[in-house]
Amino acid sequence: MGALKLKKLMCQDILSIFIAPPKFEVLEERLRSRKTETEEKIQTRISKAKDEMKFHNFFDHKVVNDDIEDAYAKLKSLVVDYLGK
Repeated sequence: MGALKLKKLMCQDILSIFIAPPKFEVLEERLRSRKTETEEKIQTRISKAKDEMKFHNFFDHKVVNDDIEDAYAKLKSLVVDYLGK
C-alpha cells in the first residue's frame, strides 16, 4: 500500500489517516449512484477496498466517512493537531 511505503520512507515523520467507508454496502451504493463506472470497475474497487481495510491498523488514525461534514471536521482536527506539534 502506497501510504505505508511512504510512511516507512519518511521514518514515521508523517501523519497517516485511513479513510474508511461506514460499510461496504454504502461504498457500493455511492459508486453506483455516480453512474461513472462499469460493473466490472465497481466490483474491482470494492474488492480493492476490502483488501485495503486489512491495513487500517497500521495508520495513525482511522476516519469513517459516514457523514462528509463530520469526516471533514475530524480530518481537519487531526491535521491541525499534528501541525501544531
